[in-house]
Amino acid sequence: MGDFRMNERQITCFLAVRKHLNFSAAAVELFITQPALTYQIRSLENELGVKLFDRTTTSVSLTEAGLAFAVQANKFHQLLLETDGVMRDYVSARNRIVLGCPRMMMVHDKIYPLLMSRVIEAFPQYDVDVRTYKSSMKFPNSLSGGIDCVIGAEPAKREEGVAYYPLFESCYYLVVWPQSTLLGRKSIAPAELYGQTLYYERDERFFARMLRRMLEQNGVTVSFKEVATYDTIFPNFLAGKGFFISPVINGAFPPELYVPIETDELPPPTVLMCLKDPPNPCVPALTQIILQTYRENGPNVPEGPHAGIARAVI
Repeated sequence: MGDFRMNERQITCFLAVRKHLNFSAAAVELFITQPALTYQIRSLENELGVKLFDRTTTSVSLTEAGLAFAVQANKFHQLLLETDGVMRDYVSARNRIVLGCPRMMMVHDKIYPLLMSRVIEAFPQYDVDVRTYKSSMKFPNSLSGGIDCVIGAEPAKREEGVAYYPLFESCYYLVVWPQSTLLGRKSIAPAELYGQTLYYERDERFFARMLRRMLEQNGVTVSFKEVATYDTIFPNFLAGKGFFISPVINGAFPPELYVPIETDELPPPTVLMCLKDPPNPCVPALTQIILQTYRENGPNVPEGPHAGIARAVI
C-alpha cells in the first residue's frame, strides 16, 4: 500500500458516503460536488490499496474492507472532534474572565455595575462572563470549574490552594419602613423583634436560617416569610406589616433604612476567593481591581499580596 497520505478530508468524505450510501446525498451534506466527492473516495481507496464501496448504477454498499475501515475511521473522526473541542475550550478560556457572585449582588448591589465597568475597561480584549449563584451566604465550590474569582461568604472551612481576601463584614440587618419608630436607631435588640414578621428573599434562605437560630437562642419567636422578590410584598412593607432582613446593605433600599440587629454571632464575612496558583494569568490583576473597587466604595479592605497592580497588563 506504500506510504499513507490519507487526510481528514478523505475520512470525512468516506463517513458521509457510509452514512447515506448515496454519493449525491453525501456531496450535498459536505457542500461539494459529486465529482469532487468521488475523487476523494477513489484517492483514499488507491492509498489504502482496497475497494471500500461496491457501486452500481442503483446502489452503494460497503465492502468487507470498507466495513473494517469504518470502525477505525469512526475512532479517528471522534478523536479529531474531541481534540478540536479541547483546543477551542483552551483558546476560549485564554480569552475569557469568569467571575462568580451572588444573584443578589447583581440585582441590588450598587458596586456591581462599577466593578463590571472597571473589569471590562481593564481587559478590553477579553470576554467577561459573570456566573451567579443563589445565596450570598453560601460558598460555591466552583473555582475548579472554570471560574477565576468568586465573591461570597467565607466558608466555615478554608480550602487548601484557595486565597481569601476580606471585602467587608456581614451583619444581621433589619430593613425598617420609612415611618417606623425604629428608623434612625443605631441598633435593635433581638427581644424587640418578638412577634414580628420578617420577610426574606428566596435566595437568602440560608441567611434566614442563621438568623432564626440566633433569635431562638435569645428566646425570641418571630414569623419568617419567604418571598420570591422584595417587590412582591413592597406594599405590605410600606404599610408597616413586617420587616425585611438582609446580610448586607445593598441597593434594594435606601441605606438609612438598614438597622443592625445586636448579636455576638455575626454571619460569615464576605470575601473574594481565587486559586493561589490560577491557570488564568489575569487573576492577580483582576483580584486587585476587585479589592480596589471595594476599598473605594465600601468598608476598608486589607492589602492583598498583589497590591500595587492598579490595571491589568496584557
